Amino acid sequence: GALRRCRSPYYILSDKAEKEAAEIIAKNWEFLGSDFQEDSRRLFGTTRSPGGKLAALIEISKRVPSNARVHYIDGDVEVIQSVLEEGPDEMKSWRIYWTNWETEAGLGSTVKPSFLQDYDGTRAVEMELDDFVELVGTGVIMGYPYTHRNEEYKTGGS
Repeated sequence: GALRRCRSPYYILSDKAEKEAAEIIAKNWEFLGSDFQEDSRRLFGTTRSPGGKLAALIEISKRVPSNARVHYIDGDVEVIQSVLEEGPDEMKSWRIYWTNWETEAGLGSTVKPSFLQDYDGTRAVEMELDDFVELVGTGVIMGYPYTHRNEEYKTGGS
């Protein structure tokens, strides 16, 4: 239900074909069904982006203004790592979040990926479900030290 409150544009990336992804969306999230039909420009699946999620994200990066704040959220460790390491310059300012929500369904890993520690918290962090709800509802996650990039804010200095 959190996406109902989202006022910012968002995309859905799937490892399924757009038709199947649209059917799953309509079945599980009826309120999104009309926005995410098979031919929606905001739905990326294996038909539209056969190069996978990174290819879809590169396409999305060409659509958004350079000054837009983009948040990418995924539970797939390999995708997160490829975005961080192989993503084009246009994606360097994006906030990348890894989630372990899939573990509740018996999928994915509960172990935080070690490569996340290579980033200083301004670009890649773990995201909890409550933080996602806050991000969708307000556009920011309050209390994260990387809300502003200047060192003075991060360190609490004057």
